[in-house]
Parts: sequence; C-alpha cells; structure tokens
Amino acid sequence: MVAGPSRLASGGLMLKSAANLFLPGGMTRLLKKSKRSLSRTMDLIYYMMAKNQLSKMRIPLVNSHNNVLFIVRDMSVGGVTRVNLDIIEGMRQGPCRFHVAATSRTSGPWHEKFEECCESLIIPKRTITDIGVWGKYFCYIVGKLNIGTVVISNSYVGYHALPYLKSMFPSLKTMDILHAKEMWGASEPSRWAIPYLDKRILISKTLRYHLEKQYASSGVAPGYAERLNVIYNGIDPAQYGQAATITGLNFKSSLGLSADTRIIAFIGRFSREKRPCLFVKIANGLMKRRQAEKLRFVMAGDGEAMVEVKKTIKKFRMEDNFILTGMIDARKVVELLADTYLLLMTSSNEGVPLTMFEAMLMKVPVIASDVGAVHEIIEDRFNGCLVRPGGSLVRSYANTVFDFLSGRLDHSAMAERAREKIVSEYSMDRMIQGYREAFRQLHSTDMEAKKTGLQGTTCF
Repeated sequence: MVAGPSRLASGGLMLKSAANLFLPGGMTRLLKKSKRSLSRTMDLIYYMMAKNQLSKMRIPLVNSHNNVLFIVRDMSVGGVTRVNLDIIEGMRQGPCRFHVAATSRTSGPWHEKFEECCESLIIPKRTITDIGVWGKYFCYIVGKLNIGTVVISNSYVGYHALPYLKSMFPSLKTMDILHAKEMWGASEPSRWAIPYLDKRILISKTLRYHLEKQYASSGVAPGYAERLNVIYNGIDPAQYGQAATITGLNFKSSLGLSADTRIIAFIGRFSREKRPCLFVKIANGLMKRRQAEKLRFVMAGDGEAMVEVKKTIKKFRMEDNFILTGMIDARKVVELLADTYLLLMTSSNEGVPLTMFEAMLMKVPVIASDVGAVHEIIEDRFNGCLVRPGGSLVRSYANTVFDFLSGRLDHSAMAERAREKIVSEYSMDRMIQGYREAFRQLHSTDMEAKKTGLQGTTCF
C-alpha cells in the first residue's frame, strides 16, 4: 500500500525532528564542512595525478606570445565550439600554436578535428569542484606549455581561474569570446572579471551595446570599454554552393519525396532555448490550411527535448508529415539545405547562429525570431523575415510561411539577396583576419595600459 500525503508528511516531520535531536546546528555545519574538505582533498589528489600526466607533454619551442590556450566548457557540438574550431583551423598556418583545455568530459564528433589542428587537447578525467584547485590546474598548464595568451570561451571555470593566472603570470594576456548576452561572461554577476581581461571579442554590435550599457550603469572605468571589440562570425562560401550547382546530393529522392514537395526545416539542438516544440506547433498550424498539402517538416538535430518533440508530433497526429534525422554532419546539412524551401529558427535567445549563415548561402530564406543580433543579419522581408516577440508566435510564423507559398513574398529574389549578404559581409577570411589582428594587438597594449592606468585588478 502506498502511504497517503498526510502519512508521508508525518514521516517527514518525524525524520526532521530526529535530525534536529541528533544533529544540532553545529554538528550539521561540521558535517557539511567535512564533506567540502573531503571533496577538496579528492580534487587535490586528482590534480596531482593530472599534473603527473601533463608533465609528460612536450613543450612547444616557440615564443610564448604564439602559444595560445583556449579554456572551454566542453567539446560538445554547438555554435560556440564550431567558432572555436574555425578560429584555430583558420590561424594554424600562422605563427600561433593552439592548445585547448576543457573543464568537462563532454565530447562530440568534432573531437578529432581539434586533435588535428591543436598542439594538445586536454580533457579532465573527472570534474573538479574546488575553484582553487582549478586555479592551480590551469596555472600548471600555462607554465608547462609556455602559454602567452589565454582565451576563455563559454567557460564559467575559465573566468574564475583568471585571478590565479594573472597573479602567477603577470605578463599573461587574456581574452574572452562572447556570443550572447545570456552567456555568463556577459552577465552582471560576472563584472568582477572585467579587469582580468585584456581584450573582449563580441560577435555582434548588439552585444557590444549591451556590455557598454552594463559598464556605464555599473560605474566601470571608461577605459575598459575600449577593450570591447566586435568580430562577426564567418563562414566559407565555397563549402555551401548554390543549390542549383550541387551535384550528387538529393535529400528528397533519398526519402521518396516528390520533386514538388516543399521542405520546411529546423536545424539545431533540441534544447529549451531553441524551442523545437514551437516548430512542431507551427507545422500543425500550417497543416490545418488546405494549401499545406505538399509540405514536409524536417527536424535535424538532437538533444534533451527530443522526447517532448516526439510526444508533440504524436499529439497532433503528424507522424506522416515529419522527418527526424537526428544529428547530421556538415555534408548532410548541405544536402538537406539544397532541397529546403524555408528554414525556421524559433529560438528564444541567440547570438548570430551559423545555421542561418549556411541557409542564406544555400539560397534558403530564413524566418527567424527577432532575438539577439539576428536583426543585424536579416533585414525583415528583404533578405529574410523576422518574427517579433509577443502575440501568437505560431500564427506569426505560419502567416509568414504562407506569404511565401502564396507569392506575396518573392522567394527567388529574397534567396538571392540572402546569399549576397553573407558572401559580401560574413566570409571566413574576414573573421580570421579580425582574430589575427586581435592577437597582434593583444601583445602590443602594454604601453597603452600604462598610459590609461588600467593595469590593476580593479575597474570601479
């Protein structure tokens, strides 16, 4: 028999009373302190083991200025990881030698690509909980590998290691890369890290404006805003040729879809902020209209929301209208986009998503939620469409799709303008040149820092 709510509540009160009787406040605090002490001891043991393992690594015989360490959260698939890889691959032919250290064991299919273009790839065998031990860990890595520049990329631990690194290596140059205002490094609680960063790379003007406003309202010394630099993400147009020129790729025929079927696609992680279930609801709204009979909805990706997506599709009885591909590689993305009519991006927050660049290069008009810096790329109803927050998002997306289907929006003209925008302004070459200049400036700012008086670790 299952105990009723009242019996469970009574049992809970009895356990709590017993705990108060045998474990008074002082004892409870002592146990918590002992637990923290044990955890730190285990962290230190792992640190010593890792240190012994790292000691066997070869030391690059290059100027320390050219040894760059990326501190990242993990190696999982995503836009941030992709940009890190693009930067390293794009600059590997120059003087810089790159190393990547993750703070989580989570990996992904790009692991081997990082191994190919990095001098070393350091992934912990267990998670360290004590920030002080993380500080010791990264200080050892920086010293061992003769690192001259540290780049923090979406790593909470990396930011907290900065005071240790700057204390141990005063001449070390530090930089972070921020993609969205929701990232920890761009949030108000992280402002203490500002003086430890010699340069900050922001991937949009919108994000720079956000940080400038935050600096001003927090009383940050004006000179620190000069460390904010915008470098847009880039993409290689050669990898995403126009759909009409692609040969040997045919997504529709491989699935038995007729040539006149119009694919509406979602490409990305199945995560809360990407709102994949909103895409399913939009599809349901579209299929209720007679004109939608030749539509198929393709969702490429995977993640924690996959179960919910499948349940929502089943709820609307749309199993025959959906194709779930799971996670696909870059070639499969090209194959899908070559046969895609429209790409829908339903995110609640974004930076500048690379999937949008890919679609626009493939002459696929994008209908995206107007979040983050998306509006810097898409000019509404000129080279894509924006859906403003508020009201019924399902209706707004569906109405825009039908504007294309009905001819009220010129699909071909918009597709041409979309590709022109990316080719002319967001090339990979332009991005890499921006980072080359950023690294060059990073090691020529010592005199400027002395002039502006920004060498210290306080900025208020």
